[in-house]
Amino acid sequence: MPLVMKKENDPDCGYVPPVEPIYRWYSLPIYADYICDECPVYKLVAMYGVGNTHEIVCDDNTTLSRSDVRSGDYSYSAMTSAAIGNCITSIGNVAFDGCISLASINIPTSVTTIGQYAFSDCSSLTSISIPDSVTSIGQGAFINCSGLTSCTIGSGVTSIDNDAFMNCRSLTSINIPNSVTSISSYAFAYCRSLTSVTIPNSVTIIGAYAFTYCTSLTSIDIPDSVTSIGDSAFEGCSGMTTCTIGSGVTSIDNRAFNICTGLTSITVEATTPPTLGVSAFYGSTCPIYIPCESISLYKSASGWSNYAERIRGCSEQYRTTSGTPYCSGETGYDKYVDIYSQVSYDGGSTWETTATTPTLVEAQSVDCGYIPPGNKFVATYNNGTSYSAACDSNTSLTTDDTKPAGYTYSAMTSAYIGDYCITSIGSDTFRDCTSLTSIDIPNNVTSIGERVFQYCSSLTSCTIGSGITSIAGAAFDSCTSLTSIDIPNSVTSIGEAAFMYCTGLTSIDIPNSVTSIGDFVFYGCRSLTSVTVNATTPPTLGGSAFDGSTCPILVPAQSVETYKSATNWSSLASRIQAIP
Repeated sequence: MPLVMKKENDPDCGYVPPVEPIYRWYSLPIYADYICDECPVYKLVAMYGVGNTHEIVCDDNTTLSRSDVRSGDYSYSAMTSAAIGNCITSIGNVAFDGCISLASINIPTSVTTIGQYAFSDCSSLTSISIPDSVTSIGQGAFINCSGLTSCTIGSGVTSIDNDAFMNCRSLTSINIPNSVTSISSYAFAYCRSLTSVTIPNSVTIIGAYAFTYCTSLTSIDIPDSVTSIGDSAFEGCSGMTTCTIGSGVTSIDNRAFNICTGLTSITVEATTPPTLGVSAFYGSTCPIYIPCESISLYKSASGWSNYAERIRGCSEQYRTTSGTPYCSGETGYDKYVDIYSQVSYDGGSTWETTATTPTLVEAQSVDCGYIPPGNKFVATYNNGTSYSAACDSNTSLTTDDTKPAGYTYSAMTSAYIGDYCITSIGSDTFRDCTSLTSIDIPNNVTSIGERVFQYCSSLTSCTIGSGITSIAGAAFDSCTSLTSIDIPNSVTSIGEAAFMYCTGLTSIDIPNSVTSIGDFVFYGCRSLTSVTVNATTPPTLGGSAFDGSTCPILVPAQSVETYKSATNWSSLASRIQAIP
């Protein structure tokens, strides 16, 4: 426990007067306030190990300076605890800088300012309580206090200056009072143990690098009061999973959330897109939720257009009586028009599924976590039975949905995939469904896994929605009844063996969006009579991609010679011809 010098038989006096009688040391808490007005007081009482003390008597200078701390017979680096007298109004610049053994200190309510680097490199300091009297925390005040685990910031502080708590790598949480208006550059940079921080709605500016590489920070909620987020403010916060940026933010600077690789969602509440710096969200792939009425603005705005594929509309309280969502035509809303005649909103928090008229309804987006009534999957079987799986929080269609216990999946003859609550189809989902004859993949699906329709030998037709960007390996392998397939212009790659042994396939048209065709893609498709590749630049081509067929391969006329000399295409030179 810290020691404080007291006058014998005077329990009210927190200081030792520099006169007789006898002085003795007692193990007592250090007082933040001293009530003995008639006693002469010390500016500083410091302890060095056991029994070694140094005292400085108050004088006309109310600033505790570096020279005060370093005077006396003991090395300042050996100071273990200190009590600051209430005659001090300011802790001066670098006052305790380098006091590496200092484990505890009181700051009385007389202090109004903490100077620059006042406690820098006090690596043994484990906790600090800044009283309400303090209005400013100077630059680098607690920089490199690597042992600091907790800090209470008083309600009088209005600014946290540059580097104030930089590299306090043991600090786990911080509650910034609502008196603070700005968090300056590098204020909490490299506080790698910081798991939570509360930013009050008094803050208007978050400075450059303010929380950079706070790798344990799991989430951040930036209030509406903040107008700007500085360069690299949260760069490298790899543990952050969610981020909400308030409606008042007008600028998000370069690399503000760069390399925040753990992000699963970003919500930006401003209706007008803030100016966006370079690489602001680089290194994450999560959705960016914005007000639904602003989707087109964000997708076309400078900087934001780079993230257009990630932008989602999100709104909770838009209502209509016409049966058309407020954001009609916007992603996440036009999908629900067909169900409005079946449901109505009860004005509270639930949907009524018994409604017969399209009364007042609320347009909510699945992007916001709302799950509309409906099925993610419906199947019929050749014995006349059927099965359905309702929409749930899992937007991926998996074998758990398509191959339920008690049903013979090889007897499935037809299937419906939900056109509003499914975004991906998992690997092997319809594998070995040998009786399935047709399937439509809706536009909301963006990815299909490997072997999804492998060995669906009765499949004669499949419509691939415009949301798909890649066709995974062996996706249609050995679909022997498939005679044709329309590959949408959204697809950029076709995986290895995607259509291998589709022996009924007679023609294939590969759109100009495709840049990669894997190994064995059309291997063994012996019924092919023509293949059309529309890209002017030859896609990269895997080995044996067209082996097993001898049909012409039609390419743009201006690119015939380019194809004939391209890697792996050159082995097909005799079959390459110009598109008529």
